[in-house]
Amino acid sequence: MAKVDGRQPGAAAGVTAHTKNCSACPGVKATAICVDCHEYLCTDCTRYHRRLGALRIHTLLTGDAFPSIVPPQRFVNCPDHPKEEVKFYCQNHNALCCVACNVLGHEQCAKSYIHDIAETFQTGSEYSKLRTDIQGS
Repeated sequence: MAKVDGRQPGAAAGVTAHTKNCSACPGVKATAICVDCHEYLCTDCTRYHRRLGALRIHTLLTGDAFPSIVPPQRFVNCPDHPKEEVKFYCQNHNALCCVACNVLGHEQCAKSYIHDIAETFQTGSEYSKLRTDIQGS
């Protein structure tokens, strides 16, 4: 998987928590980690993470529960091919696909590479507004 916010797969293993920065706010110290998202959060992002409906059920580790050793990042595995990592989004079926799914069942579908979708989102207005909302909280 490609680098995300300067991280590489498994790069977090063995890194002490106090050296990590917030995944969304460059240069801001992380004070929490979302166990479900495997994202590091600053105080403002933690507050915002708890307010969003779909994220309210996520487990956040803060304070003394914030681990001294951060667990390695997990990847999303394909439900049909559990050993394969999801890499594509099928627009025809509104589904996540691995390489095997791409070849076996979605070869004629309109697909997007997830890395490209993430880059487009980070440079878009929705992400910019979200960052402004978080920083203004």
